[in-house]
Amino acid sequence: MIYENKRASVNPPYTPMDDSTYMSEQMLNYFQDKLINWQKMLTQIAQDVPEQLVDTSVREADPVDNSINKEINYPQVACIEHKKMLLDQIEMALKSIKNGTYGFCEHTGKHIGVARLDSYPIARLCVKAQELCEKKRAFKPSQYI
Repeated sequence: MIYENKRASVNPPYTPMDDSTYMSEQMLNYFQDKLINWQKMLTQIAQDVPEQLVDTSVREADPVDNSINKEINYPQVACIEHKKMLLDQIEMALKSIKNGTYGFCEHTGKHIGVARLDSYPIARLCVKAQELCEKKRAFKPSQYI
């Protein structure tokens, strides 16, 4: 008996590292899908947050109770704020895909790099510009006053 392979030929999954054209339409679609999936995941996680943690503006009559509540909720509130910041940056990245600036450094205009974007799709600076910004931030004297 002769075995016939009747499976349709399946294209291998797309990887942006294999694309020879920087920010080709297929690459932009890849990053857009990646950003949208990340956005959906963060939005879903945000919906699962207990209601008592969302409203941190409620003040207790007793200052000690108020401080204790803030201390107890601080890690969760910080996490919520971080997710909000990520969602804002994801939205900015999606807008940059639409306006044609995604993948290019905001300071130098050079390529950010496919590997960097694949690991951190909201990157807005190339590695050199990022290092420069971090060095400048690290040596600001007013930061420590």
